[in-house]
Amino acid sequence: MYIKKILSLFFRILFANEAILLPENRSGRVKAAIIIAVPIIVQNLVRHFQVVIDRFFLGNLDPIFLSVIGNVNVPYGTLDLFIFATGTGLSVLTAHALGAGQPQKAKVLSESSFLYLTLMGALIFVFWQFFANSVFILLGASENLVTYAVTYVKILAVSALFLGIDVTSGSILSSIGITSPIMLTGILKNVLNLLLDWLLIFGNWGFPALGIEGAAWATVIANVTGTLVLFMVVLVNQKMPFRIRLWNIIKAPLISFLQTLRVGLPSGVETFLWFLGQTFVLSYMNALGEYAAGIYTLSHDIFMLALFVYIGFSRSTLTLVGQFWGAGRYKEAIHAGWEGQIISLIISAVWALILALLGGWLLSFFTTENYIIQEGSKLMQVASLFVIFQTFNVVIGNAIRATGDTLWMLWTQIFGTVFMIVVAPLFIFTFGLGLLGVMWALALDELIRGAVNALRFSLVVKPIRLPTIAKEKE
Repeated sequence: MYIKKILSLFFRILFANEAILLPENRSGRVKAAIIIAVPIIVQNLVRHFQVVIDRFFLGNLDPIFLSVIGNVNVPYGTLDLFIFATGTGLSVLTAHALGAGQPQKAKVLSESSFLYLTLMGALIFVFWQFFANSVFILLGASENLVTYAVTYVKILAVSALFLGIDVTSGSILSSIGITSPIMLTGILKNVLNLLLDWLLIFGNWGFPALGIEGAAWATVIANVTGTLVLFMVVLVNQKMPFRIRLWNIIKAPLISFLQTLRVGLPSGVETFLWFLGQTFVLSYMNALGEYAAGIYTLSHDIFMLALFVYIGFSRSTLTLVGQFWGAGRYKEAIHAGWEGQIISLIISAVWALILALLGGWLLSFFTTENYIIQEGSKLMQVASLFVIFQTFNVVIGNAIRATGDTLWMLWTQIFGTVFMIVVAPLFIFTFGLGLLGVMWALALDELIRGAVNALRFSLVVKPIRLPTIAKEKE
């Protein structure tokens, strides 16, 4: 009886909210931003907590697993988030098309993205099956770390086979403001991951005790399940402004996807370059010792929590600015961008205060090693500045992307990557700051690029010319 009620509530929420298109005034824009953002915030937090849960279980099982996950997440995320960022092109063009009253254009682009982003995900899966060992050796991981990391990432890469479906479904729904399914499937993934971690890592209820392999399988099963539910919503939701057809996905023309790729690829390359810089940083940390990567990445997962809150408003900013830009209402687009920035800045300032005062206490939940807690606490002090600076890079950056200018953020990221590769080792080794040098380099990078982005968005006065979109018959 209770299961039936829970399932009934689940499906009611799954199909609850209506599409949001072009709110008419400031209060309408703020309300729309909150409606769009909150489910995305929940979804991003629960996605982040999947990693945090793995760290909690594995870190208390053996502290070396913290460094294993740290070594995997950076290079794996480089390819994984390349597809997520490339999907930004779909979000921008869909928002523009709907703002201009052209849902058929959004439909054609969406169907092609399902097919070709899935093929890109399949290539990522193949890459990790054949080249995982070489990647971790290049990163300078110890032989012990390489063995565990290869095992973990080869299983985790199964999720990449479904990544294109996940990214495209989320991009479509967020661009039209139907975000409750994103939230609900995120919660579903997290609940499944928590349960399966407990079963498969430790071997409870008669399941085999698989350790780090169990953590990987738990993540894969949870991700695939949530992705398929989200895809089902896109296919059958009657509130969609356009209908996706399976047959159209199968025969989707490459030219439609290339138009999306033209807008989204700079964001994909931008994300790739960011993670490329992080792989260099990871190699620097591996040179500091076997536990250095674990200390940094554990601290990183905590201080980045603010990002996973305000990134919801970053996405709503992209949606609203994109819709107003597509409708030719440029003044309202600019207002929507700064409104999202102000909300995000308040959120990050609160989290910065918490990090400065309670950073060590938060770390103590994940390990009992005093050395890790002490070193991580020092990082949290600098991270309190980093999270504030980062808002201008993320939120105003998305507002710039929403105008169609995705190249601007690519150029700033090229600067950021070079900055981290050159400046971080100076701070770490030459100035003798160790792990603190990483945080100071990150904070300065975000400060510089955030300031430049704010200046750029303030000077936006005309629309960016976007590619025309080929029409397809139903």
